[in-house]
Amino acid sequence: MDLRSAAPVDHVAVEAILAPGAAGRMLPAEAYTSEAVLAWERRHLFAESWVCAGRSADLADAGDRRALRVGDDSVVLVRGDDGVLRGFYNVCRHRGHQLQPEDTTVRRNAIHCPYHAWTYALDGTLKFTPRFDAPEGFDPTQFPLVPVRTEEWCGWVFVNASGDARPLAEHLGDLDAEMARWDPERLVVGASHCYELAANWKLPIENYHECFHCAAIHPEFCLVSPPNSGDNCADHDGMWISPHPDYVMTHRFEPLGPDRTFVECQWLFDPSAVNRPGFDPAYAVDLWDLTNRQDWAACEGVQRGVASRGYRPGPFAADEDAVTQFVQLMAQTYRDGALPSGVPFPEQELTR
Repeated sequence: MDLRSAAPVDHVAVEAILAPGAAGRMLPAEAYTSEAVLAWERRHLFAESWVCAGRSADLADAGDRRALRVGDDSVVLVRGDDGVLRGFYNVCRHRGHQLQPEDTTVRRNAIHCPYHAWTYALDGTLKFTPRFDAPEGFDPTQFPLVPVRTEEWCGWVFVNASGDARPLAEHLGDLDAEMARWDPERLVVGASHCYELAANWKLPIENYHECFHCAAIHPEFCLVSPPNSGDNCADHDGMWISPHPDYVMTHRFEPLGPDRTFVECQWLFDPSAVNRPGFDPAYAVDLWDLTNRQDWAACEGVQRGVASRGYRPGPFAADEDAVTQFVQLMAQTYRDGALPSGVPFPEQELTR
């Protein structure tokens, strides 16, 4: 084990989780509460893997541009005149000023730095340097924006900030085949809800990996769907996608702090349904919104518990086997300083 790259967690507790024949149990408290652990995760998990950045349709036209945080870096996504979606680090090549504030979306025919007005084409090439008394030998072609690895898949945008993750197709595994009948690229967003949880980003993922809790906190959900009606698909945990017969629901997570998480939940429908007069997605949205809020309240209760001096990781039941697998993946990653080879990381979405 290279302790220089390992996460700042209790390694005795990590080894106990990974010991052969060990019963499943939760991670040590600092994995859910520590700023240092979150900083490590942003660099070694989110930045070094593929992160879902939302729907391609949000950046559909030439000049559409969005700035966002990916792992421990800031990235600009922009649709070019040629229709290609590109990613660049959110940094001007002149004096390093951010090109665009994070969490903003604009439409412009060029990329302008607000500091000294260096201007880039939509493909990242440097076009104008107004009032810049260039030094001898200055060649604008040598100062394009620095690209970030970006790909589109089935109507979603994925970004790998470090540039060295395995190919996206390998990361997604057999998800193409699993989702083929829904043809998600042609689906459109019929409803969207955003939430902010007072909980670490791993807790809603642990929660969603089991329905052992459903009878206790989801009575409305259990009336229409048996708690054992869903399946976890371990081969492609890189996406949190819940396909239903007539719509697809997704959740996208973004850690805001060790005890804060942003969640975007979207409901995708066939365009013909959305365009039908009187279309109302409430039949799909309302129950899941209630269920989400019940889940978030439970996760916040766990967050308060793991922050207590009295927290001791407890055992998992047999019905929590998928939670055990996720926790073991995290423990192995903390120990080794990187994701295990060939294993996808559930950074922002999953199937149920």
